[in-house]
Amino acid sequence: MSGCGLSPVQQAPVAQYTLSQPKQTPRVIRSRSQKTILVSMPVADPAYASSAMTYVRTPFRVQTFARNRWVAPPSTLLAPIIANALRGLQYFKAVIEPPFSGRSDYNLQTQLHVFEQNFQQPVSRFIVSMQANLVNNSTNQVVASQRF
Repeated sequence: MSGCGLSPVQQAPVAQYTLSQPKQTPRVIRSRSQKTILVSMPVADPAYASSAMTYVRTPFRVQTFARNRWVAPPSTLLAPIIANALRGLQYFKAVIEPPFSGRSDYNLQTQLHVFEQNFQQPVSRFIVSMQANLVNNSTNQVVASQRF
């Protein structure tokens, strides 16, 4: 009974992190398009679909930090960064994001495959891997596809 009067064990608060917009460098585009592009919300592989911060110490074993989290799932944090990067190119007439419900000429669909800190080498590194597909909305054909 003497332990009942003690206060509960104090635990450090969970630290939350976000991603910041990289500094844009002006780009010179020789020909500006009159096309519009919709940047769809990235789809994340299951291990990266939550706000948990992930890391890898051994191959094929994804773990999460106990006291560190993203303020939102990484795919949610990456969406405006991708859209702003496209705006910075000044190639498209308009770069739009959900919940836009109108028409657009193209749709940029991305999938987040890896978003983790990797401790398998002597020096840790952060690994990001995404697949991007550019779809022509009038033909529903993939115009370009790239893995980053």
